Amino acid sequence: MLLVLPSYQFPNSYNSSAAVDFSTGDDPWPIFRLQKKYNLPGKSAPLSAEFYTGWLTHWGESIATTDASSTAKALKSILCRNGSAVLYMAHGGTNFGFYNGANTGQTEYEYKADLTSYDYDAPIKEHGDVHNPKYKALRRVIHECTGTPLHPLPADIERASYGLVKLQKVASFFDIFDKICDPLKVAVSEQPLSMELTGQMFGFLLYVSEYQGKEPRCLCHAHLMTSEIKYMLALLKDGLVKPYRYQP
Repeated sequence: MLLVLPSYQFPNSYNSSAAVDFSTGDDPWPIFRLQKKYNLPGKSAPLSAEFYTGWLTHWGESIATTDASSTAKALKSILCRNGSAVLYMAHGGTNFGFYNGANTGQTEYEYKADLTSYDYDAPIKEHGDVHNPKYKALRRVIHECTGTPLHPLPADIERASYGLVKLQKVASFFDIFDKICDPLKVAVSEQPLSMELTGQMFGFLLYVSEYQGKEPRCLCHAHLMTSEIKYMLALLKDGLVKPYRYQP
């Protein structure tokens, strides 16, 4: 993927320059030569704006991992020829609240939510560990290409077992919805309201509608994802959730 940023004139500042990013393992130097076409002369240091050290994982997928040696080889092809790279991610993290983000698949109706964890198979793990093949391989490459001295590695974080955690089902979310929701914050409308009209900047909107069908009455719940206009519909009947996805 190529990211091109136009050059602007800012008072009392340097001109901004274009940067690029691409798949880890691609030959970077033809891409860096393309980068120079969008920059002023002498202002196009070869820079990978996002050097992918791993990859993200969506709900329902196996945890994404990438090979340590091939990642290190790709970084070396940049650094040892006087290029630069921004490691994405250098340190895996956590998506708190509703900030996990999402992607779409081949069509806009294939909504794929990211995990709460954003470990990303990064060299520094989500929990801070560095004693792993990828961290050590990238560390050696940075030392070899830049001469940065190697210092002793810190010990990994000590872990403790929580033991067996027993979960007990108390009630369905929809059974207690009226108990946990402030009635004054419920919007009643004949037509579904957008997130902007409800003052909601992220998270989910729950649309509830009741109707009399041919069979015993069903309660319909729809969840609207907020990063783009996506939604998932679930029909509840006899306490069972039956997912439904709209297809044009």
